[in-house]
Amino acid sequence: EEADFDDGAKRVEEHGNIVITRTFSKLYGLAGLRIGWAYAPPNIIETLQRIRTPFNTNGAALATATAAVQDKEYADFVRQHNAKWLMQINEALTKLGLTVIKSVTNFYLIRFDEFGTDGAAKAWEFLLQKNIIARPVSASGPENCLRLTIGLDEENRAVIQAFTEFVETYRKK
Repeated sequence: EEADFDDGAKRVEEHGNIVITRTFSKLYGLAGLRIGWAYAPPNIIETLQRIRTPFNTNGAALATATAAVQDKEYADFVRQHNAKWLMQINEALTKLGLTVIKSVTNFYLIRFDEFGTDGAAKAWEFLLQKNIIARPVSASGPENCLRLTIGLDEENRAVIQAFTEFVETYRKK
């Protein structure tokens, strides 16, 4: 939705060696189906077709992905929900003094440098005790960060409350 977003399609069309891949895991919530798509020049698609494994996806996954792409209303709802909660979570956690890295996706990153080099680990343990599962980020991204996915309204409120308690607990130490 960002004004400067480039989906890359023109680059595929202008160059003969670019492939765009997408999954159905974020916007459509279909990560468990392990389904996605690729947009590439015809010669690359032909090569991929020759080397792909037989039955690399199943009919149910294909039907579900097709229905998901056609459900524009749901996609709009998810985009609006994510944008709303990204803003609310960013504001709430920033007021707590946490550093939230700007996101335009369905997840956000929080830095914990103020809480020491193990700040993210402390926060991860704290959240886990509240049945909130965050994803530690290190080799795959910035150090001392946690990644959380935007959830349902009540889940997002619980995350904000948990971080409020975390900050109150660990700022005292």
